[in-house]
Amino acid sequence: MTRTLILALTFTALALGSCRESTSPTQSEATKDRVPTAPSFTLASNSWVARARIPTARIELLAGVVTNSAGEPILYVFGGNDPIEEFPVLTIEAYNYAINSWTTKSSRLRAFRMNGASVIGGKLYISGGLANTGDGFAALQTMYAYDPVSDHLTIRADTPRPSAGGVTGVIGGKLYLLIGSGGDFGAASSRRFYRYDPAANRWTSLPSCPHVHKQGAGAVSKGKFYVAGGFDAVGVSANLDVYDPVTNKWKILVPLPSGRVAAAGAAVRGKFYVMGGGGAAGDKKVYAFDPLTNTWNTRASLLTGRHSLSAAPLVTPAGNSKILAVGGFNSSDTTSASANELYTP
Repeated sequence: MTRTLILALTFTALALGSCRESTSPTQSEATKDRVPTAPSFTLASNSWVARARIPTARIELLAGVVTNSAGEPILYVFGGNDPIEEFPVLTIEAYNYAINSWTTKSSRLRAFRMNGASVIGGKLYISGGLANTGDGFAALQTMYAYDPVSDHLTIRADTPRPSAGGVTGVIGGKLYLLIGSGGDFGAASSRRFYRYDPAANRWTSLPSCPHVHKQGAGAVSKGKFYVAGGFDAVGVSANLDVYDPVTNKWKILVPLPSGRVAAAGAAVRGKFYVMGGGGAAGDKKVYAFDPLTNTWNTRASLLTGRHSLSAAPLVTPAGNSKILAVGGFNSSDTTSASANELYTP
């Protein structure tokens, strides 16, 4: 099997092995710390720097940041596939920005190409993915809430439809989900959009997105939900759409400078960033969208070009905004799947 199949609409394997009957951690593992190295808080603007690598290399992973009780931003990575052996990665690993160090958690999540890791009330909400049915792969509806304090996964209400490779974001304490490949993998299915209320543990259907964004990049900026690129009904897309919860409407904005698929998205300082993506060799390109001018600008490239990566914004203890871009695949660089790169806007 060739790696270029990763970007096909029928991506290869995953399994979702956390069972519904138990939400407790299934296995304990000794903490794996790297030698702490305090990062600089005065890095040059519009620049990337390599940080401590992910202990377990992975592609098609999820990442999200939660601030701990000491005020330190902690990046959590979930799921994904081993880039060489192509088996699911079960471990949840946590990166402490303040000391540039990773630890391995006890909980396990057997999944990849899920819809996103979004933070509500200090918990990370993770949904969807693909499962090996024995006859092929089926999109799932499962959603978990991960509590970093207790290192515990809890099953929440299923998503309204099966989904994989979708995009999520949080506005006003509620989770918004634009699904990726739906249960029937059709274009109409993949434009469906939902809101989840964690207090009521209930989903609500919202207006469909103007375009399909299977394996697109998305983020919330200033109370609006942006999603760009991915596969559409005919191929790789450059489309950019934004949802405003105040009007409950979508708007089509100026497209990306070039089509992106399996790229990562994050928002900082009022701008929406799209990073990486592309073919088997991956891509280093980084674009930033400014809603005030409805324009894209090219920013400093990733140090390692790759697709199927994940990214998350953070605020340092000193109050500075950053982005971490982790994991991903590059056919000419076997170390790309453990990459951990820090961007200063």
